[in-house]
Amino acid sequence: MDERSWKFDAAGRMADWEETSMYVGTTRWDQGAALTFDGDGRTAKRMKRQRIWASPAMGWQYEAEYTIFSSVTGQAITELDQNGAKTKTNLHGLIGDL
Repeated sequence: MDERSWKFDAAGRMADWEETSMYVGTTRWDQGAALTFDGDGRTAKRMKRQRIWASPAMGWQYEAEYTIFSSVTGQAITELDQNGAKTKTNLHGLIGDL
């Protein structure tokens, strides 16, 4: 049986979620994320987490992702990993996204 839970902030935005998936026997996999928003309400930080319940059980593993938005267009232009290295760059132009 899969389980899901969500938490919302005062503005009604989903600020945290968690999902549990069951596998064969007693093994299960948990994953989720805590979201942090910038002053314009966009997701600026996503703290992903996961763990596997098996024998032996693992603790939570965390990985942060950051999104940088353009102050001119408001669109996401760069995504960074937990060390600040670029993982994705979006190019927005007159003829569409590249």
